[in-house]
Amino acid sequence: MHRVAAKLTQVTKTSTLGFHTSASSYAITRLNLPAMSPTMTEGTIHQWKLKEGDSFAAGDILLELETDKAQIDVEAPEDGILAKIVVNGGKGAVNSLIALLAEEGDDISSVEIPAEEETAAAPASEKKEEKPVAVTPQPAITPISHHDMDTSQLKKPLSPAVMSMVLKYGIKDLGSIKASGNGGRILKGDVLAHLGLIKPKPAPKPTLSIAPPRDQIVFAQVKKVEKKQVIPTFISKDIKIDHLERNLNVNEFIAKAAKYAAQDVTDKKASVIGDGERFRVFNLAEPTYDFITDSYQTSKPYVLSVQDKKTRVNSEVDLIGYLAGERKATSKLSRTVEIRLDGGEKINNNEKAKTFLHRIDHYIRNPNELLA
Repeated sequence: MHRVAAKLTQVTKTSTLGFHTSASSYAITRLNLPAMSPTMTEGTIHQWKLKEGDSFAAGDILLELETDKAQIDVEAPEDGILAKIVVNGGKGAVNSLIALLAEEGDDISSVEIPAEEETAAAPASEKKEEKPVAVTPQPAITPISHHDMDTSQLKKPLSPAVMSMVLKYGIKDLGSIKASGNGGRILKGDVLAHLGLIKPKPAPKPTLSIAPPRDQIVFAQVKKVEKKQVIPTFISKDIKIDHLERNLNVNEFIAKAAKYAAQDVTDKKASVIGDGERFRVFNLAEPTYDFITDSYQTSKPYVLSVQDKKTRVNSEVDLIGYLAGERKATSKLSRTVEIRLDGGEKINNNEKAKTFLHRIDHYIRNPNELLA
């Protein structure tokens, strides 16, 4: 799951009424579950990073919050003390109380969760003592037909459930039922209240979205992740070979130059194995210490590769003759090879490896030292 950091942008200051019993207590801050997006309605508290009574500074991580899309670190908006943890784990609704925060110097020994929050956070498994319920007399069942109903005052058609109850209990005057549904629709609860089976109560207002109002959403700030700098794992050098004979095998010549260069750098302890365009060079890398065997182990060999490159350059001409139109400027192809030494990130700090390439360049520029 993708991981980002979020910093709360809004908290609510609350007076001491209902939160403390001590006279020396100060204001308590409510820490609500933040919304990570406009459509987020709930989140899961994965882990609290602090314990009750721990102090923190602005920017410290208070808890880890999981959503259906990411795992977010919730940071403290300002300095304070974690006075009380209301929701220690599990799911919670957006903007619901999850903890109480205090300031330095506050007396948090008597901090209590508000009564309404204690009721909401109480385990569902705890059952209250059942009180005896008064028996409500059941209305008489006197079925009627569709033709007996007076539908002249209906504003909305009856649903199948409401129609079944009206026919079952013989309610002919539908206008006598107080409708509480949207647009004057008679609901099932309206029929039950009309029969005296339940107390009348208004229907809830219709909601178009499950998300809280936008002005109640606490948006999080996402930290930018800096890109890690990539360190090259090779060093290379371009060498011109125009001075070499055309019939000379360049790869064999460079292989011979590499063997001489390796002996120069490592006092004849290095070796070059391979043919063609790729060679393995041993003992250029520093040995590594093995803690298990308590000894130094030979490092992996470097890989030397040769790539032929051709570049077009202008030939030298007499500038005065060229301006007089006696000779035109021409261009020709220049033969160049790239020698590349691969060996991991540490190769950039290996002076032997760098000197090795310079010695190859020296022998290629002075072929007489190899052909002698």
